[in-house]
Amino acid sequence: MVFAGGVCYGSMLPLLPIAYSLGFNPASSMLIQNLFAAIILALISIIFVRKKIALQQALGLMGIGVFAYIMSATYFFALKYVSATVTIILMFQYVWMGIAIQAIVERQRPRLITLASGAIVIFGTVLTTGVFEEEISLNIIGVVLGLVSALAYAIFLFLSGRVATDVPTINRTAIVALARLILAIALVPIFTDSLSMPPAPILFGFGLLIALGGIIVPLLLIQGAAPHLPNSVTTIMSTSELPSAVILASLLLGEVITPLAWLGIVLVLGGIVLSQASELITLAKRIHK
Repeated sequence: MVFAGGVCYGSMLPLLPIAYSLGFNPASSMLIQNLFAAIILALISIIFVRKKIALQQALGLMGIGVFAYIMSATYFFALKYVSATVTIILMFQYVWMGIAIQAIVERQRPRLITLASGAIVIFGTVLTTGVFEEEISLNIIGVVLGLVSALAYAIFLFLSGRVATDVPTINRTAIVALARLILAIALVPIFTDSLSMPPAPILFGFGLLIALGGIIVPLLLIQGAAPHLPNSVTTIMSTSELPSAVILASLLLGEVITPLAWLGIVLVLGGIVLSQASELITLAKRIHK
């Protein structure tokens, strides 16, 4: 489920340029995406799952939403100062950050296989972005924003597995989406001069698509699975976002995947498989019996 959630997040890389070509801009797409997601998830939550949620649980889930929004917003702003390649590399530092957070909170060293998986995934990320095939320039503001995005994502994944885990997934996801929407509305004045909307049919059609792919489906999958997995596994499994983004960009936008990028994709997927090695071995033994 976490792997599939990462794939959904990855779909946003090729979908957003298409949305911009249809009349959206980063500000309007973020606002509409969060608005549609919050409305849909709230309706589903009210209709299908009615359970009383304690104030402390609700506040904890709102906190998860805050970190989810910070991750998205700082990623967007980082792109104003550094290239997409650099931003992706910076953002994917959440892998080692997530492993470190778990080690600090649980006061125990990460398993060797976890460290190896994280290292392989990070190296694969660097290859996939093509950083060795182009010149890059760094801007301190962009670097800081990219690292903040990574830290926010690592905290989001960590809290998703620990906060209000007894609350039904639909309710958890709806509250997280509501927190994102509140922040999106609160920050609208910052984007007032650049807030442009496409015609109504495109607004509702593509707005629904990016809400489903960027918030609703991945949040449901991650919020549902994270409480049942170690944070390090959740962190590594979610890196499926990068391979899916690159492959979909090739299919939808015609972007070329270089041999080094293919090697990076293989390494990222290999790191994910390695992180699940013990579970796969156990499953194989059960099937053999």
